Amino acid sequence: MAISAEGQVQDIPSLTSLRGLAALFVLLYHFCSPAMLPNLGVNELTGFFGKGYLWVDVFFVLSGFIITHVYRGRLMQARSWRPYKDFFVARFARIYPLHAFLLLAFLAIECAKWAGQSSLAVATPAFAGPRSAESFFSNLFLLHAFGLQDMLTWNGPSWSISAEWWAYMLFPLLIRGYSRLTLPSCLAGFGALMLAAAWLASGAHQYDVTYDLGFLRGLIGFSAGILSYWLYERFPAARPLTADWGFLAVAAALAALFHAGARDIFILPLFVPLILATARNQGRVSRLFDMWALRRLGEISYSVYLLQALTSFLLGSSLKRLLGHPLPELGLGASWIALACLVAATLVLATATWKIVELPSRRFVRGLFHDRAPLLVETR
Repeated sequence: MAISAEGQVQDIPSLTSLRGLAALFVLLYHFCSPAMLPNLGVNELTGFFGKGYLWVDVFFVLSGFIITHVYRGRLMQARSWRPYKDFFVARFARIYPLHAFLLLAFLAIECAKWAGQSSLAVATPAFAGPRSAESFFSNLFLLHAFGLQDMLTWNGPSWSISAEWWAYMLFPLLIRGYSRLTLPSCLAGFGALMLAAAWLASGAHQYDVTYDLGFLRGLIGFSAGILSYWLYERFPAARPLTADWGFLAVAAALAALFHAGARDIFILPLFVPLILATARNQGRVSRLFDMWALRRLGEISYSVYLLQALTSFLLGSSLKRLLGHPLPELGLGASWIALACLVAATLVLATATWKIVELPSRRFVRGLFHDRAPLLVETR
């Protein structure tokens, strides 16, 4: 059920674990890439990791789904500005403090390079290339998913935070027709979104668009999440969604398509039944997803996702200074050790930033504005 007897919005625990797994798959996509550790050899064996950028779209769909779960009634019945203010404050408190913290961390590195005080083995000059002074301000104001620069800048993965923030801004408009949705109109909406996604995926990079058309990619996923929640409400007891075999069928289809390196447009539609089957499952899958380790991975997933660029930069630069050559030149065994170190370092640092940065700053910002919005929203 979405609403408890006391009228409070209830959490959907399994989606927290799903979000954590998605963050881990994005992490492995970046760390296993030919640019980072080409001698791992995994991309010659399977396309699963090479398609890992698509798990970012699970974030977008999850975001639209959970935001609708928590806020649809509050905003659809609003008679004053207060619910809207609470919504925007809660969203800002959730995503911006950690984004700003890491942006300032990269700024400190550039300042150290500029002052000649950096002990890291870095080749690029200060405030040049992806970390120019101009691009700093587009990142600061969350505008770096609109093609203002011709590359990923500063903290590269944060392009999706820019896309998601502006999807939040449009949410009160997107939700206006929610109560009038019917099954035909919902399916027509999915069809229109898939046509837009097919157009976006028709380029050389398929659906891996970030700094240029990232806003549109985020909006497509977020809107699909809103429609997915309508299906979640209307078909609460659908057998394929509640049974373990339904989840396993979707997971197996996704794994097969990822492994085969299928075109992105054939993979994207399966994220909707994946989320529905995860949220509605009443069997062993839900108990598996309720494990402490997976729940904690989901709780720190936003930090895991945003920290990966900083971790790879710091650890990669340190190892280059220590070993005398960069990560791409490591052999097979050393590459696997480096991968384990990168993942472990990211998880440890993510746990720290979740506790030290995310949680305190969220409470501070919301308290500053006397926000009364639900506290359980964890879309990232």
